[in-house]
Amino acid sequence: MKKAISLIFILLLFTSCATVFSHKIQNLEIKSQVENAQVQIQDSTYNLPAKIEVKRGKGPLSVKFITDSLQTEYFVEPKHTQKFLYGNLLFTYFAPIGYAVDYTNHRRFFYGKTVFVNNDSIHVLYNKRQSRKRFETEKGNIFLNVSIPLVNSFYIQPENTSPKKETGRYGFSIGADYYYQKNRFINFTYLFTTNYEASPAYFYNYDNAHEHYKSDVFMLTHNHNYKRFSFGYGLSYINYRWILHDNGYYDYQKEIYVLNENFDEKHGALGLSFPAYFKIGRFINVGFIYNPTLYTPSLPNKFTYEHVFSFDLKFKIRIKK
Repeated sequence: MKKAISLIFILLLFTSCATVFSHKIQNLEIKSQVENAQVQIQDSTYNLPAKIEVKRGKGPLSVKFITDSLQTEYFVEPKHTQKFLYGNLLFTYFAPIGYAVDYTNHRRFFYGKTVFVNNDSIHVLYNKRQSRKRFETEKGNIFLNVSIPLVNSFYIQPENTSPKKETGRYGFSIGADYYYQKNRFINFTYLFTTNYEASPAYFYNYDNAHEHYKSDVFMLTHNHNYKRFSFGYGLSYINYRWILHDNGYYDYQKEIYVLNENFDEKHGALGLSFPAYFKIGRFINVGFIYNPTLYTPSLPNKFTYEHVFSFDLKFKIRIKK
């Protein structure tokens, strides 16, 4: 029982992004254009400019601005960290648990990166790059993309059987963007999708018939940026795989074990690709990828419609400016 409780505690801890990766204390930089100015924060006084440490909290942070001629009190409102807002999404099914754990403490809050304070105003910079246009790209930029397909919908037409439809979860993709113009880029991506469920029993329970759907997708697309949105179109090649696993059943009347036929069908197909995303953070994008295929060389009916549709969580990291 103690081991089980410890395991549950560790699971709860490591599925809460802000609790694990944020400290109780944060760094804060204070600047001013006024000479010989000071600030008083959390019972300490600092000469400006200053780099200080403050305790995180859900309430406003009092900043008393002190000069030779006046003393003014300002308040800095806390915001949720991106680790809290988006980091827990990485854990998919356990994301609600992660958010619940993070809500039990103040590590999900922060007071910004830099505070600019003067005689009659205060300005808080919550992101180092906030002073620049956050979503701008330039010609020659290269981005590395890593994504997690959260939901996958399959429509496959294997040979000598009826069309198959299934929706499942999980997968992985990796790709790269090259910006040949400011808001236009070429993307190449490899995407692996499955219909696996979260339960371990899905992998090991073979008492009943069950189906596996998998696909290896190679995409080459031309894409456009518009503010937070990106959308594209291009070509795809998909290796589909459909597996029917059936151990059969015992016929008690005849007192025999009846074996059913298993299937493992693979084929490749050519088609199109239509990705679309919305940028919700510096690195994080959510969207969908629609990959219809129209030509299957290995099937008797070569012009066959199939598709993989994925709801995607993508991380886009600039590797060349």
